[in-house]
Amino acid sequence: MNRRGWLIGALATVTAATLSACDRAVYAVTDQARRMAEGLTRRAQRLVVPREALAPTYSRAEISPDFRPNGSIDPAASDYLALKANAFAGYRLI
Repeated sequence: MNRRGWLIGALATVTAATLSACDRAVYAVTDQARRMAEGLTRRAQRLVVPREALAPTYSRAEISPDFRPNGSIDPAASDYLALKANAFAGYRLI
């Protein structure tokens, strides 16, 4: 191998190593920026929205065991009954 071939190979190796490290460096910078933005958003939200505005949590005793459906649980439409009789095998999205 001559000197020119060795230099080209060495340069290619150094370039590949440098470029592979760039991804990690860029990710670290963008990750840090994202964390800073999340912190600012959290602080701004706490200033504007009271803590009680969040969805309340309930104990198991406060949660009803019965959940009634909205609407009909067994429609009487002929199209529905035909699909139901065939185990919905012919159902297609429009």
